[in-house]
Amino acid sequence: MGGRLQVESPLFNEGAARLLWGLDYFHEDTAQPVSIYDGATFDTSGGLVFAKVGDRLWTPPLQLSSLGLFAQLNWDISGKRSYAEGSRLLVNGGIRHERAGVDVDDFTTLAGNNIAGGNLDFNATLFNLGVVFFATQEISLFTNFSQGFSLADIGRVLRNAPVGFSVEQLSPEPQRVNNYEIGIRGQWEDVQASLSAFYNQSDLGTTFDGDLNVIRAPEQVYGIEAAVDTQLSTNWLLGGTLSWVEGEIDLADSGEYTDLDGFRIPPLKLSAYVQNQTTPSWSNRLQLLFSGSRNPAGDGFGFNEVENYLTVDYISSIQIGTGTLDIGVENLFNAQYFPVVSQVQGINSSYAAARGTTLSIKYAVDW
Repeated sequence: MGGRLQVESPLFNEGAARLLWGLDYFHEDTAQPVSIYDGATFDTSGGLVFAKVGDRLWTPPLQLSSLGLFAQLNWDISGKRSYAEGSRLLVNGGIRHERAGVDVDDFTTLAGNNIAGGNLDFNATLFNLGVVFFATQEISLFTNFSQGFSLADIGRVLRNAPVGFSVEQLSPEPQRVNNYEIGIRGQWEDVQASLSAFYNQSDLGTTFDGDLNVIRAPEQVYGIEAAVDTQLSTNWLLGGTLSWVEGEIDLADSGEYTDLDGFRIPPLKLSAYVQNQTTPSWSNRLQLLFSGSRNPAGDGFGFNEVENYLTVDYISSIQIGTGTLDIGVENLFNAQYFPVVSQVQGINSSYAAARGTTLSIKYAVDW
C-alpha cells in the first residue's frame, strides 16, 4: 500500500517554467511459502503421487518501507508552447531524496539453518537533467542524465543463507546507477523514427554467482535502441525496432572488466511488423521477432552461449458489436526454439523448448 502527493506550481513566464514537487510513500509485506511433500511416497509412485506433509518458508517475511521527497523543474526557455510558436529548447531537471528500510524476523531456512533477523536502512539523494533541442519542426535532439536507486534481491540471498549468517551481514549499501542517454527523434507526416544510445554505470553493482551469493562490484551497461514506423498508405503500416545491449563487470575492482552473464544482458533483438487495415473494422498484422546469439566470456551461472532464433506471429482484430475480437496465432510456422532464459541456465531440467504454434481467441468490451 502507498500513496503520492504532488503539486504543480507555475514559476514565471506565464507558466513556461513549472515545478512539480511532492512526496510518496509505500509499504509492502512479502513472503514466499512452500509446501513440503513426502519424498518416499513420491519415489515409490514413480513421481506421480504428491503427499503433502506440511508448510515451510522458502523466503522469510520481509517488510519494506520507502519514503521519497522530490522536485522536478520543466522549463521552456523560449517561453513558447510548441515549435510553431518558436519553441527551440526545453530543459528538465530535478532532485529526489529517498529513505528506505527493510525488517526481517528470525527464521529457519529449508535446509534447517537458524538465521538471525535484523533491520537494514538505506537512503540516497538522486539527480536528473535533460535537454531537448528542436532543430526543425520534424527533428529534435535530446540528451539526459539520471540516477537510479535500487536494493538487492534480499529474499533471494536469505532463502539460501548458510549456518551462522545473519541479516546484518548483508551489504547494506544500495545500488546507485548513473544513466547517460543521447539521441534523435523524427516526426514526419508518414514516418516516425528514433535512435538513441545509452551508457549506465555503477560503482557498486549488484549481481549473483552460481551459488546465489551477492556480488557487489563496478558495472557498466551500454547499448543502442532504434525504432521506425511508416504509413505506406491509408491501409498499410510497416515498422520495426532494434535493441542491442552489452554489459561488463569488474569483479576484482582492478579496472579489468569481463562480460556480464546472460541473466543480466540479453542478445540482440530485432522486431518488425506489417499491418493492413483490411476494412474499417478489420485489421491484420504479421509480426516477426529475431533474437540473436551471444557468447559471454565467463564461467558458471548464466554464461552459456545463446543461439539465435526467429519467430513469426499473426494477429487479426475485428470490431464486433461494442467490442473487439482478437484472433492470434503465436509461432505461426511452428519453429522449435529455446527461449533465452532456458539457454542461459545450464540446467537440464530448465532447458525446455518454447511453445509451438498456439491459437488464441479473445473478445474484449470497453464501457
